[in-house]
Amino acid sequence: MLPRVAIIYLCYNNRWYLPDVFESLRKLNYPSEKLEIVVVNNDSKDGSQDWLEGQKGITYMPSAKNLGFAEGNNLGIRHALLGGAEFVYLLNGDARLHQEAIMEAVKLAQTNDKIGAVQSRIMLWKHPDTINATGGMVHFLGFGFVRDNGKSWNGVWCA
Repeated sequence: MLPRVAIIYLCYNNRWYLPDVFESLRKLNYPSEKLEIVVVNNDSKDGSQDWLEGQKGITYMPSAKNLGFAEGNNLGIRHALLGGAEFVYLLNGDARLHQEAIMEAVKLAQTNDKIGAVQSRIMLWKHPDTINATGGMVHFLGFGFVRDNGKSWNGVWCA
């Protein structure tokens, strides 16, 4: 049985991205009765609010001030968990989802009870065959970097 999933989309002046982002959300291969899209609008000033208020099938949470990344996501996460979500997926404001993204993330997370988080492969917006990141890494000297940045994707799914 598939778990309830909430996608948290934090919006701050993302009006330009919204049509493509929401088109990708409508195409997801995941049962709609098991999926909630929670949009936290972080006091956008670029017309995002008007666009979002016209969308059907989302939980819209406008904020009177910019809460920042962490607090804005936490607002959405609290709502999702109180509403019965078993999994939460954070979606960046400038990201589109592959139609299988949620299904694959859930499948991977369910393979082992010790898995607490999964990250999707992130591709560049303007160059969708080029990897932006396949995970955050920490160098032995202590600085962080993203794995596989700038590489071409060979079409192989990996975990």
